[in-house]
Amino acid sequence: NEVLQDGLLALVELDFRRAILYAAIAVESFANQCLQRSLSEAKTDRAKKHRFIDLSDSQGSVVVKDPVWEHLANGTDFSKLLHVRPLYLIGRSLLVENEALYSKALRLYATRNKIAHVGEPPTKPQFLPINADGATVALKTAVDVVRWFGDSSPYYISEGFIEVENGIAG
Repeated sequence: NEVLQDGLLALVELDFRRAILYAAIAVESFANQCLQRSLSEAKTDRAKKHRFIDLSDSQGSVVVKDPVWEHLANGTDFSKLLHVRPLYLIGRSLLVENEALYSKALRLYATRNKIAHVGEPPTKPQFLPINADGATVALKTAVDVVRWFGDSSPYYISEGFIEVENGIAG
């Protein structure tokens, strides 16, 4: 995940705002990629738990769609990306399996939104601080979420480059 690597580099460069932004982008992009890959696999398998139907497009070609998935995937609701969408598609939910990590991911995304729309989040507990601690929490959260989605790449974080292993950022 190159975006996550960019976030780790931003932390080393002490660019904490950029590290937090990249951490949130990494979670969102990686989750979307994993779910799209799972959707493609499910289309070929045509599992009964999904609602695939064949539809004709304007040229008369058959297009395979899952209207339930289309509805769930509509919009940019971050909580649905980590809970409802994977629960429907792969039978797993970050909220159900690791509520603490799910909450951290929502906090990361809320911080990202404040940075993107306001410039900097207010100093409140629901947002990460724009400092080394906040950036480290953001990146550890991102690593743990991408691990939950199945990534096993090595990532190194912060002081002395602490290796994050086994899906648990330490």
